Amino acid sequence: MEELLKILLPKSENEKKDLWDRAIFVTDTNVLLSLYKYTNSTRGQLLKVLDKMGDKLWVPHQVALEFLYNRSIKIHEQEEEYKNHLSAIDKAKDKAKKEIDDNLNSIKKSFRKFDTENIKTRIDTFFEELKKDIEKDNSDNPNFYEEDEVLETFKRISRTIGSSYSKEELDEIYLEGEERYKLNIPPGYKDLQDKQGEFKIYGETTIKNEYGDLILWKQIIDKAKIEKKPVVFITDDVKEDWRENNKGKKVPRKELINEFFERTKQQFMMYTTESFLKHTIKYSDDWHVNDDVIEEVHETMTNHKFNYENFHIILDEEFKSYKKSKEERVGALYLELASVQIQIKNCNTQLMELDKSESGNRSHAVELEEDIKQISLFNLQKKKKKILNELKELLNLKQEESKFD
Repeated sequence: MEELLKILLPKSENEKKDLWDRAIFVTDTNVLLSLYKYTNSTRGQLLKVLDKMGDKLWVPHQVALEFLYNRSIKIHEQEEEYKNHLSAIDKAKDKAKKEIDDNLNSIKKSFRKFDTENIKTRIDTFFEELKKDIEKDNSDNPNFYEEDEVLETFKRISRTIGSSYSKEELDEIYLEGEERYKLNIPPGYKDLQDKQGEFKIYGETTIKNEYGDLILWKQIIDKAKIEKKPVVFITDDVKEDWRENNKGKKVPRKELINEFFERTKQQFMMYTTESFLKHTIKYSDDWHVNDDVIEEVHETMTNHKFNYENFHIILDEEFKSYKKSKEERVGALYLELASVQIQIKNCNTQLMELDKSESGNRSHAVELEEDIKQISLFNLQKKKKKILNELKELLNLKQEESKFD
């Protein structure tokens, strides 16, 4: 019972500091590949942290293999993402201008004096300036095919890479993995659907991708048993086969903590990159980074795929920047209307996806999410109606004023 309490109860700050001082630090593949996403300054500071960690850092063979296999793919993805950003801006611009035309025609077809072309020109200017900002940021990025500081750092820390498993050892892991995944025993079972049938070749062995996380887990356990030290695992994988919710926070699955202790008699801690960097302030003397680095890492984790539908946020900000003279207020309302229309479309799409869930399998969480989306849709439709009413008033007022020109 004493051991169970020791591994499952929250740790004091002194206990955490002691574990950090003794621990082996293990980085996941996603942490290394994410370095290609960051700005030069952030990437540089994070690479310095990896160098400073020295012998306390250990890279499992599975992580090294996945990094080398996926490195060029990640670099290509970043190049494609840049092109997608520019395309997304053009889509958002066209959509905003279309909303202006459509809604103006539905409100007052006979209105002549309101300068819609001026509004559309201002929208063009705004989005073109946004594209220039993105192009400038991209021009500052290095050509990783010619000079790759991430790869160079990886080579320096490669002295810490663990050994690979034999074909016989891998076959045993695959058999165990089949049984574990049937029972949803972590980690790795969430990869079964997306990665089944995919593989990597290393020497004369075949690495089945759906068991990649399980192979990694086994290698971490083996290392802790040999070194007789606790492990701090840094990973940005937040799927349910690694983490569970605890009062709104993603924490390591208890099954992982229990299994790790049972097999190694050591403790296991897990952090995202952001959380790890925040904890270095308390537990490490020279692994610190600037606050803006932590902020960028957070934004990278929370900002998912970039697409034009997210431009309602940008449109809202642009709307707030307008002065409130009558003509500019009308322009601002059209911009806000475009934003609301995009949000309504997003909301309807999400509701359709939720509605696809089979009624017998609908969890309370799905039903609650659907209720929230319905409320959001209702509020958005109210907001749209309010904007249209204000536009009608402003346009009618403008028309009345024209009599006195």
